[in-house]
Amino acid sequence: YSQRYLHHVFLARYGLLGITGADVHVRDRNKRGRGADTQDAARKCEMLVHSVTEQILDQTNTHEREPHHDVSQRMIQAGIQMGITKVFLRRNAFDILEQLRMDILYHASLLLQTNARTYLAYNQYQYQLYAILLLQCQSRVWCAKRTTHVLRRIHAATVLQSFWRKEVQGNIFLAKIYVILWIQKMWRGRMARDDYWEERIYRTAVRLQSWWRCCADRERFRDSRYGAILIQCFVRCRNSRNEMRRLRCRANDLDLVASERDVLRIEAGRIRRGLGGDQRGQKN
Repeated sequence: YSQRYLHHVFLARYGLLGITGADVHVRDRNKRGRGADTQDAARKCEMLVHSVTEQILDQTNTHEREPHHDVSQRMIQAGIQMGITKVFLRRNAFDILEQLRMDILYHASLLLQTNARTYLAYNQYQYQLYAILLLQCQSRVWCAKRTTHVLRRIHAATVLQSFWRKEVQGNIFLAKIYVILWIQKMWRGRMARDDYWEERIYRTAVRLQSWWRCCADRERFRDSRYGAILIQCFVRCRNSRNEMRRLRCRANDLDLVASERDVLRIEAGRIRRGLGGDQRGQKN
C-alpha cells in the first residue's frame, strides 16, 4: 500500500467520489476545521471507502473480478484498506481513484466553462438589446420632436412656453420648499421643547431625590453622632469617677501620708542646711 492518507485528508481529496452525503462530509470538515470529531470523521470515511470500493471494482476487468460478499474481501480485492487513522491504497486503486477524480473535475470544469460562456453571451445579448432599444428610443424621440416642431411651426412660441412653465414650476417648488421648511422647523422646535421639559423634569426629580436621601442620611448621621457623643461622655465620666475614687483612697492612706511627711522633712532639712552654708559664706 504505497499511498496513505489521513481520514480528513482522504475525505477532502476523494469526497466528491462518494455517495450523496460525501459532499456534506467535505463541507462539514471545512466548517469545523481540523478539530472535527474523530469518530464522525471515521464514520464518514468508512462510508466513502465503501462507495469508492464499488467504483474501483466496476473499473476493473470483469474476468479479473471474483464475487465476494464480505466487505473486507471486496476492499482487499479493490486494493484499499481503512485503518484507525489512515486509509491505505495500492497503486492500481490510487490510479483508478485519480482517474475518476480527474473525470469529475473535467466535467465540473466543462460545466463551469459552459455557465461562464452562457453568462458572457447573455451579457452580450443584453448589451445589444439595450443598444437597439436605445437607438429605437432616440429615433422615436427625434421623430416626435420633428413632428412637434412641424406642428407648432413657431420655435419662439415653444421657447416662451418652456420659459413660462419653468418659472411657474420653480415658484411652486420654492413655495413647497418654504412650507416644508417651516413645518420642519415648527416640528423640530416642538420636539426640542418637549425634550427640554422632559430633561428639566428629570433633573428636578433627581435633585429632589438627592435632597430627600441627603436629609435621611443627615438625620441618621446626626443620630449616630449624638449616640457616639453620649457614649464617649458616659465613658469619660466613668473614668473620671474611677480616677477620683483612686485619688481619694490614696489620700486617705496613712502610710502614704507618713511617707510624704518624711520626704517633706528631709527636703526641709536639706533646704535649712543649704541656707546655713550660704549665711556662713556671707559672714566670711
